[in-house]
Amino acid sequence: MQKLLSRWLAIAVFVASTQLRAGDFETAQEFYERGDYKHAIELWTPLAQQGDARAQSALGDMFRQGKGVGRDFSVARQWYEQSAARGFPEAIYNLARLYRSGQSVEKNLERAAQLMR
Repeated sequence: MQKLLSRWLAIAVFVASTQLRAGDFETAQEFYERGDYKHAIELWTPLAQQGDARAQSALGDMFRQGKGVGRDFSVARQWYEQSAARGFPEAIYNLARLYRSGQSVEKNLERAAQLMR
């Protein structure tokens, strides 16, 4: 009986932690929309590091715009590249914008157009 209870407890903890991680993006989005960039970054960073394309793109936006962090086009580009590699449309678009303007990368209109397609 105790083994069964332990197993169910482990499953419940796993499910709860999975749901919390899934909700972290939305919670971070709420912080961002309220202008609480510090907490948005705290929630999005681990998600982005785990490969969440939405969080990677969101961090790219924050670094590109300098919201809650120093404006850094190079770091923005790195997050956009990771997200774009996962096929996230907003990151692909913003990465193309960086190539078009030459921010943090050598200006490359051909690459920008390629990404836009």
